Amino acid sequence: MAAALLCVRAAAGLAQFSVGTAYGGYAPLGGSLIKELGGLNGSPVSYPVFEKWHTGAPVLSARVSRRMTPRFSLEAKFAHSPGRVDTRDSTNTVVERSGYIMMISVRAPVRITSPLSSTFFHVAPGLAMIRRGGRAWRGYAGTTRPAVLLAIGVGGLLGRRSRFSSRIELEDYASFVQFNYDRWQPTTRRLHHDLMLTVGVDYSFRRPPRRVR
Repeated sequence: MAAALLCVRAAAGLAQFSVGTAYGGYAPLGGSLIKELGGLNGSPVSYPVFEKWHTGAPVLSARVSRRMTPRFSLEAKFAHSPGRVDTRDSTNTVVERSGYIMMISVRAPVRITSPLSSTFFHVAPGLAMIRRGGRAWRGYAGTTRPAVLLAIGVGGLLGRRSRFSSRIELEDYASFVQFNYDRWQPTTRRLHHDLMLTVGVDYSFRRPPRRVR
């Protein structure tokens, strides 16, 4: 009897979870991550003497969600974008190297539409840690930074009572970036935004309730 009760409770708890994956694009917003002005051979120049910026790239992510109430959930997400990073030096030479950005986040999606609707619209504020790595960031300190995020998602069930649903989501990760490298100890602190637009599919362990016609 006790074992059966534990199984029922475990099944009820599992029913509140969903898992999903998404694919899309990453784009930096807010200019360069590093932009230092100065001169060459004692004379000022019109271009930055040290500059570094990400370029857009594909992104792949995975997420786990837990439904707390019909309108409120908690979600953990991992995203990885393998891309390129450009670096400008004091001679105005730009070199492109491989560099990735990785985000680990927790957010709290708040459903705006009715919980009984087969389509949804939600807003999800949250917190994240952003890691920049790869060849382009070798020798740099300060490549892991906290960030705040805001995500907006729309989607719907892939069938009247399907456990599968699709979601289109736009996410903005805002953080202050600052690095230590060579004679820049540190670089100028800058506000930076990392954007992601993804399309994904989720599987819910809980079948949606029947809607009354």
